[in-house]
Amino acid sequence: MILAACALTGSLTVAAPAHADSGSCQRYMASQGYVVGPKVKDACTHAESGDAGQAVCKKRLYEIGVKKTHATMACNLGRG
Repeated sequence: MILAACALTGSLTVAAPAHADSGSCQRYMASQGYVVGPKVKDACTHAESGDAGQAVCKKRLYEIGVKKTHATMACNLGRG
């Protein structure tokens, strides 16, 4: 029935698949009580860039005092 209605109106919206991104990294950091300022945002952006970016993400988070377990999880979530 829904497909028939869509066929008549010519519109069908398909949801894009969810994927990890820097926002996921930032939300995780916030959920762990960290302030998500420019340094966290910058670190999380690097997480999207494969293995090398993962290393940069973790390093930058460590440098601002993020616990290693939190940095690892955040950067893994940020991997795109």
